[in-house]
Amino acid sequence: MSASRKFLRMMNPAHSSSGRQMPKGIIPKLAISFILLFVCLWFGIQANSKLNSEVVLLKDQCDKLRIRSKILDYQLSSMMTADKLETVAVARYGFKKIRDDQIIVVSRQEPLMDKIIDGVRSIFSRQKDI
Repeated sequence: MSASRKFLRMMNPAHSSSGRQMPKGIIPKLAISFILLFVCLWFGIQANSKLNSEVVLLKDQCDKLRIRSKILDYQLSSMMTADKLETVAVARYGFKKIRDDQIIVVSRQEPLMDKIIDGVRSIFSRQKDI
């Protein structure tokens, strides 16, 4: 066979796959496959759009929290005096005013933990006496 006949052989319906009969039931299988593919793509797009909207909401909330944090930092830095802190703690948060005997002075010469333990022991010993 010459080279030109081999090339033209693919044009002959007897040698091409499109001239043969399709297997039975291939069209319903293809239709079901396309429907399943469409459904999967549709659900994927819906889930992606929902996640994108949640991400946008979370970013907005994060920005609002950053602004609120900066405001709180500014307010905290503006509270300089102990009297003002005590007033806010008592008025806003319901703290009780402290007595002088509840204050523990910590110096740098003694180890901090020993001083705290001694102070806690003295508080508990006073409560047992009462």
